[in-house]
Amino acid sequence: MLLRRNNPLYAFHNYGRTFLHKIAVCGFCGGRIVSCYYNRYYTCTRASNSSRTVCKEGMIRADNLNIQCLEMLKKIELSTDMRDNLEMHLSDIFLGKFKEIKMLQVSAEMAVKKLDNKIQTLIQSYTEGIVSKEIYLKLYNQFALERLDWNKKHYIANTAHQQFNSKLMSIIDFASNAKSSYQDTQDHLERMKILYMVCDNIVLKNRTLEFSYRPPLNILATKGKKTWKNIVTEMREKYFEEIILFSTKTEAITHYDLIYNHKSESNSSVPQPTMFNSPQYRNKNL
Repeated sequence: MLLRRNNPLYAFHNYGRTFLHKIAVCGFCGGRIVSCYYNRYYTCTRASNSSRTVCKEGMIRADNLNIQCLEMLKKIELSTDMRDNLEMHLSDIFLGKFKEIKMLQVSAEMAVKKLDNKIQTLIQSYTEGIVSKEIYLKLYNQFALERLDWNKKHYIANTAHQQFNSKLMSIIDFASNAKSSYQDTQDHLERMKILYMVCDNIVLKNRTLEFSYRPPLNILATKGKKTWKNIVTEMREKYFEEIILFSTKTEAITHYDLIYNHKSESNSSVPQPTMFNSPQYRNKNL
């Protein structure tokens, strides 16, 4: 066993769970980036197989990538003055969206009622033999998906007035403290979660990490010389829904989210199950 542990090949394949392990992808071949040599280096899975010639992305020190992650997190920080201004004027900024939210709430309620009527009419038509089973399944699935979408909009409209200010401030606080939280913890899992919450995609290419920020944090990352009012107005107009649904709780992030929900270079997505095949509709009486 001692000889095996001293063997360089064993050390190479001694992968661990470090802050970028499998949540970053290779910019050359799309393979997962994994830690190696007792977590002191990172490399691509396709460069770490027996041939080591499949991918030209070589090994890079973990310390180097850690510095790049810190620089990335620094970009979404806000100054104390900017945060104070945001907190003071959030209510005024929100008023411009209030009328639009009330209209969305009314529209969503009407749409849900219409779809409920359509579903009931469809069920009755199928029961009476007016429509075939094939048409029934197709239309039922379509109406159910539309109803889910309008229900989501209704929830956002109902909770927006109470949650927008607090949600936006929690995002601002999270962004401003992300770097220090990352530095303060030595827990690699917590670091992975922070990176996952900030970045939608992490690519390693030519020994440099390329980050794609999640909205609305992408606005903070590219803030430049924008004023606090410009930043919040842009957030409200472009990513209002994302702000309402954004979660800054790391406890909600699962291992599956960390390892599999990051995009690959091909941007392939996992197809979602249809509404009719979901558990709540599977046992409907046909």
